[in-house]
Amino acid sequence: MNRSSEHDIAIINPNWSAFVLLVTILSVFNSAVALISLSPDARLVVRMVNVGISVILWADFIYLLSKSPDKRRFMGQQHGWMVLLGSIPFFRFVRILWFWLILRKNGRTPREFLSHIAVKQNAEGTLLLVLFISIVVFEFAIVFILDFEEGASGSNIQSI
Repeated sequence: MNRSSEHDIAIINPNWSAFVLLVTILSVFNSAVALISLSPDARLVVRMVNVGISVILWADFIYLLSKSPDKRRFMGQQHGWMVLLGSIPFFRFVRILWFWLILRKNGRTPREFLSHIAVKQNAEGTLLLVLFISIVVFEFAIVFILDFEEGASGSNIQSI
């Protein structure tokens, strides 16, 4: 393999890679939010979303590993171990770092990568963006409703 295609296994599908990056960032944000004073039910919602994100990240790791022609090279030289470690909730930042490394090894900046997606966006990219926005809206709506309503006098919502 030449140098430019050597690391392309990580960004076979730029739309999916961008979606995975967005949900990883959401997971890091969720972990930070869980540290602030949320109600127990709101924390439960944040944890449940993070479990869903974990499933996505584990599936992505398995997909990348299965598509890699040289699994040992993927785990070593292409830092697949960072993808595996980044699938664990407390190590999500490692996955973000891995994605940045892969872009750098391909001679691309995050801005170039996102510009490419914006220019060549297709139905799949739109669907994944709508899915991501739905996850965010769903999570934030439930967390904020629970946080404001739970325990308030006269509220209809008392628990999840």
